[in-house]
Amino acid sequence: MVPIQYIIEATDVSTASEQAQAALEAGLRWIHLRMLNASDEEVLPVAEVLRQLCSEHEATFVIENHLEVVKAVKADGAFLSAADLPVGKARMELGEEFLLATTAHDIADVRRWRRESADYLWLVPAPEADALTVYADTLRQMYEEDIPTPVCAVIPSFSEAAAQEILATGVRGLALAGPLPSLDMGA
Repeated sequence: MVPIQYIIEATDVSTASEQAQAALEAGLRWIHLRMLNASDEEVLPVAEVLRQLCSEHEATFVIENHLEVVKAVKADGAFLSAADLPVGKARMELGEEFLLATTAHDIADVRRWRRESADYLWLVPAPEADALTVYADTLRQMYEEDIPTPVCAVIPSFSEAAAQEILATGVRGLALAGPLPSLDMGA
């Protein structure tokens, strides 16, 4: 089973709930709420509904950046996208019981975030880089350096062929932003 993190960027409860319900009914077991420009007060009602849906489906629920909301709804973790919110600082604020993740662009980022106790990473190559090469090279270096942090690849749209090609590099999961695909490969 390939872990697929489904990224929900809806800013209203109804749309976010519909998207999460569809993903969970399709068999996905990881919901990621991304409301980057919203206040904690705007994120909270959406997060409360998604937390409940994820609990009902025994799915992991992660919120991007809003640490106070993560604590308030007892999300499973936080994904940190803001440069001013380092993993080490968030770990001190949230403690060990929450998953923490962030984005890495190369092996140097992987080393840095591992030292700061990231539980998993999104590996996002630079736009000009060949993504498959970056995935393969970074994961090879991680293996050689005994860095066990799980890595997910972020993909803007899904095709089974592209997913299989990415997974062949050693990536352990996919983070999907965009329309929910028909999933034949397992969630």
